[in-house]
Amino acid sequence: MNEYETIDRELIEILRKSFTFNDIETIGKDLLGQYNTHELEGISNTLSISPAAASKRLVTECRKRKKFETLIITLIQLEGNYLNDRVVKVFKLENLLYHIAQSGSFYDYKRGKFIDMKDDKTLLPNWGVLRDGKEYDLTVASVDIAGNSKLVEKHGSAVMEKSYNLLWQFIRKKLASYDGRIWSWQGDGGLLAFPFSQDMNLSVSACLEVMFSLPIYNLHPSNPIESNIVLRIALDHGPIKFSTDTGRIVSRSINYAAHLEKHGTSPWGISISDEVYEQLSGSMRKIFHKKRKFEERVSYSMLVSIEGVQSGPSLKKKVKA
Repeated sequence: MNEYETIDRELIEILRKSFTFNDIETIGKDLLGQYNTHELEGISNTLSISPAAASKRLVTECRKRKKFETLIITLIQLEGNYLNDRVVKVFKLENLLYHIAQSGSFYDYKRGKFIDMKDDKTLLPNWGVLRDGKEYDLTVASVDIAGNSKLVEKHGSAVMEKSYNLLWQFIRKKLASYDGRIWSWQGDGGLLAFPFSQDMNLSVSACLEVMFSLPIYNLHPSNPIESNIVLRIALDHGPIKFSTDTGRIVSRSINYAAHLEKHGTSPWGISISDEVYEQLSGSMRKIFHKKRKFEERVSYSMLVSIEGVQSGPSLKKKVKA
């Protein structure tokens, strides 16, 4: 199935589940002028047409008459507004926009049109989908450098700033294959976010990859310090009201992840909330073997164990010796 067919099928499903036949007919007339589903289907006006059949016909006609993008924009603009005396709730609109963004364009809510991704799409904090002021179920991860104050004392703030920037770039590249984003980064740590539709196993896998590949970062010649950077990571999942200014987003999930990382996670450790744990596969759950009560919820933790990494002298010194 090609990209067009996938998006068409998803759009038909959205129309079918979000609108009545009369709604679909109204949308068709607004977009295409003289529009009559019965005529196009070649059946009598006295016969009823299901929303599924009407949706398929509308998508087909919009493709044929070069109004497909306009149809999607119309659905975006109808969300939360009135159509035929009722407030419209568009079924899984974000999923469709996410798939469109993956193909190379995203909807700009300020300009009211789709924009080609000329720059690196991994820089878009909203994946080209999330809308300011709207709430979404998202997975977030709080990341922090353990023992950072001692590193600053040893190497100086200027050198550590360079190391922070290199670490940010390193983590961003690791997240790219999981479509993760760095929502905020303040020197020694930050907040990561993962797509609303993503399998929870992938979000956790992204954090595992960051942690397991950290020794490679520590060894890299561009890293300005010989001391090993050690991270702590904690994840939670829940409703988050999105803002383009991602550094100002606050939510229960973000707070819990930050507290769990700071006060409930060991260096070289990854912790997850009960909400994340329940959505993992059986094999993934097994590695989070440490269970505890944290802030009136249950959390689960694991430690990355790589010989020569968790203790002992710097790996970089070992290589130079």
